[in-house]
Amino acid sequence: MNFTMQTGDWSSLFSVPTSVVDKYLDIANLTQIKVLLYLLRHGNKNISSDEIIKTLNITEEILNETILFWQQTGILQSENINSKNIKISEQTTQMKKNNIIVTQQSSSDMKLTPKEILEIVSSSEDLSKLFQMVQQLLGRIPNFAEQRSLIWMHDHLGLKNDIILTILSYCHSIGKGNMAYAEKLIKDWWDKDITTMQNVNNEIKRHEERRTYTYKIVKYFSMEDKNPIPERQALINSWEERKIPLDLVFYAYEKTIGSINTLSFGYINKILLNWYNAGCKTREEVDKYNEDFKKNNIQQFKIKKRPKKEIPKSPMSDAYKSLTYNIDYSNNKEN
Repeated sequence: MNFTMQTGDWSSLFSVPTSVVDKYLDIANLTQIKVLLYLLRHGNKNISSDEIIKTLNITEEILNETILFWQQTGILQSENINSKNIKISEQTTQMKKNNIIVTQQSSSDMKLTPKEILEIVSSSEDLSKLFQMVQQLLGRIPNFAEQRSLIWMHDHLGLKNDIILTILSYCHSIGKGNMAYAEKLIKDWWDKDITTMQNVNNEIKRHEERRTYTYKIVKYFSMEDKNPIPERQALINSWEERKIPLDLVFYAYEKTIGSINTLSFGYINKILLNWYNAGCKTREEVDKYNEDFKKNNIQQFKIKKRPKKEIPKSPMSDAYKSLTYNIDYSNNKEN
């Protein structure tokens, strides 16, 4: 008796490194897994990037990021560093302390390919350590745009690893883990010469105080949008900068609702500026200020009674009376 095993799809197999499942399955995204499986399926064949892009329906940038991801894990082999790319890394470094004008206003201005990024990172031990620490912070390998941003912060702005990590950790703690947000914040602080750890910590403390100030106002105002629009946030920031106590802000809100029965930041701002210019810091001082204002106002505009104006006495009035008397007298006499 003859037997035939129906192997079907099992007749054609290819291997997947166990480390892909053990180490990277939880941090690699779906596209990265697809690209790796496609490459492993075709073994040692020469496959063009155009073929992968067309088959998997992805962009060239996503493909480059994916290749870089697997190169950094060691699953795919990376090429050796050459002097040309080391030179590129040196040219990206521009330190503010040397008063060099920054021509790259953001990392997007850096025209780097994933291959060049890999070579730059590999040539710098300090940058390599930064990438490793950021990977631990994010819980995954930074993507292409994030890696380019880190190089821009480290090489172009000349910031130290501890400063970059401190700011990234702060952004992550407030739910702003997006690298684009962190880059914008870092550039803003860098422009203000906030480039030392002490200055960075002070700025973070100031931001936290403002966040707390804003949060309490939003909560007291019963605002549905927890993140005020820029115009409202600008007013809140101005109150915080003037060190207007929160209780006065709440009082101004109560006055506003009592007067116009709606939330109006402009109306509240006018009230607060009036109190601020008067030097009021408590509700009691506001009440006293308002009472004094009313009294002064009444005294200033009170309508005073004017005395009756006497009519000037005519010089002929006595003669007239005498004439009248004589006429009456003569008539009585005849009667």
